[in-house]
Amino acid sequence: MARAEDTLRAFLAIELSDDVRTSLAALIGRFRKVPSKVSWVRPESLHLTLRFLGDIDRAALERLAEALAGPLQEVESFLVMLRGAAAFPNARRPGVIWAAVARPPEPLMEAQALVEAAARAAGLEAEAREFLPHITLGRVRNRRAAPGLIEAIDREKDLEIGEFTVRGVSLFSSELTPHGAIHRKLKDFPFKWTST
Repeated sequence: MARAEDTLRAFLAIELSDDVRTSLAALIGRFRKVPSKVSWVRPESLHLTLRFLGDIDRAALERLAEALAGPLQEVESFLVMLRGAAAFPNARRPGVIWAAVARPPEPLMEAQALVEAAARAAGLEAEAREFLPHITLGRVRNRRAAPGLIEAIDREKDLEIGEFTVRGVSLFSSELTPHGAIHRKLKDFPFKWTST
C-alpha cells in the first residue's frame, strides 16, 4: 500500500483564457445574488477537466505523463466555445452547476480519449461516465433551498460566455482545504503548433 507522501490527488485539464475566466466570474457573481447554499468555484480555479485521477501514486503519475507526452503533441490547437449554464443531474434538481461547451470540437474529444487511454495504461480503472465537456461553477449543498437557483440557471441557459483557443493539456495536483481545493500545475502537455 502506498504511503500518503507517495500519492497525489490529481487531474488532467484544459486551462481557460483570462477573458473566459472573467465572463465565468461575472456569471458566478450573478448566481451568488440568489439566496442558496452553494460552494462556488473560485475564478482562478476554473478549468475544463478531461480526467480526474483521484489519489494516484507518483510512479503511476510518471507513467501516465510519459504515455501522454507523444500522443498529445499530435493534436492540433482548437477553439472551444462556452454557451449557457446548466446543472447535474438536471436544471430542476441542481446538484452541480456548470457552463456548457457548445458543439464540442472533434480535437477536444480526441484529446480526452488520449488522456483516458493513458490513465488506463497507468493502471487506473476506466471512467464510468461518458465524457461531457463542461466547466464546474458550483456545488449545491442544499437542494431544497434552490428554487431561485432553478430560475437563475434558466435565465442563463443561452448565455454567450465566450471562446478560447486550446493549445494543450495540463496536469494538476489538488489539495483539499477547509476553504476549497488548491490546484497546483505540475506539467504542461502542449499540442502541435498551429496558427489558430
